[in-house]
Amino acid sequence: MPTTTDVMQPFMAPFTKLAQSNLELLTKFSLSPEVVSQAMAQAQRMFLQPSATAPMQLPSNALADLMMGLMKNYMEFLMELGQGSATLMQQAPTTLAKAAQQAARPTAAA
Repeated sequence: MPTTTDVMQPFMAPFTKLAQSNLELLTKFSLSPEVVSQAMAQAQRMFLQPSATAPMQLPSNALADLMMGLMKNYMEFLMELGQGSATLMQQAPTTLAKAAQQAARPTAAA
């Protein structure tokens, strides 16, 4: 009989993939040459002129790539979530029937 983890795996897989994809995307964004360069320049300005620190503006290319990547990740997530839910709905009758059969079996006397 499948364990609870086995039954839930198709449902949880999209969440895990989304978290991993977003983490990779945010890492790529934060280490992009544009962002690193601007962060270094901002840090240098803070040390040279502490009172004149303006908020850091994000580079447009890096930000556009981040936003497009996030949108792609969430679209894939929604598609996979729908597919996983459909799979669970297809497996539900079989899983319930097996559970009912096992519950109906007489237990051996000890």
